[in-house]
Amino acid sequence: MSDHPFYTGVSSKLTAVPIERVYSDQLPDGADMPSVRLAILNDTPHQRLASSDNITLDMQIDVYADRADSTNAWPVDQSIRSALDRQSITVEGFSSVQCICTKRGKPFKEKPYYRITSEYRFFGTAK
Repeated sequence: MSDHPFYTGVSSKLTAVPIERVYSDQLPDGADMPSVRLAILNDTPHQRLASSDNITLDMQIDVYADRADSTNAWPVDQSIRSALDRQSITVEGFSSVQCICTKRGKPFKEKPYYRITSEYRFFGTAK
């Protein structure tokens, strides 16, 4: 897991989700299923508001599973949404971080797994 504070904060929020492992940036070959991959889509200085200590950060969250049915991928995706969408998370260096789901995906076959891709936007205020 990368040491980026948003990876750590999101991973901590997902402890109740029924997954084997949370990975940052890349899913390793042979990963246990179901697994989740976190990828920050934007973390560049232009995302920071010039006159404040606020940040807006977008993250893609991929659920990988052996099956796309209601006994595997969908419950994991729904659990992630319940844990993050319209919720607060704790992120080191920020006094407040709120999250919303901005895009929900549908399962598609990505050999040898199924993948559901969703995107989340985080709004944070630095300490």
